[in-house]
Amino acid sequence: MPLLTPLPADSLGHLSAAISTSLSTVLNDFGTSHGLAPLSWHTSVMTDVDLAGSYPGDAATPEAFEAVERWALAFGFANTTSMIGDDGLATWSGSVGKWRAELWCITDLDRFRDAYPDDDYFRSGSTH
Repeated sequence: MPLLTPLPADSLGHLSAAISTSLSTVLNDFGTSHGLAPLSWHTSVMTDVDLAGSYPGDAATPEAFEAVERWALAFGFANTTSMIGDDGLATWSGSVGKWRAELWCITDLDRFRDAYPDDDYFRSGSTH
C-alpha cells in the first residue's frame, strides 16, 4: 500500500468551508421553499447539538425572533429557552432526521454580553 501524504492545512480549510456552504445552501433552499427566512448554519462537535441555526441579522430584533421561531415551528422543535435566568437568548431544539439540532437568536444583547462576556461570537466582529 502506498504511503499517503496528509493534505495541506489550506486544502482542509477549503474543504471545511465548502461543506459549511453546502449545508447552509441546502437548509436555506429548503427554508425558502417553505416561506422561511435564511439563517446562518453551522455544525458542532463540541456541544450537545450537531446542527445549529441562528438569525444572520441585527442583534435582538423582533425579526430575528420571528424568523427563528418560524423555523422552530416548521421543524416541530420545543422551546428550550432557559427558565433559570434570562441570558438574552431564545432557543429551540429537536431533531432533523438523525441530526440533533438547535435554533437560537439573541433577544437582549446587553444580557447576552453579560451572561457570555468571553463568547467568541463578539470577538469575531459579528453583530447578530
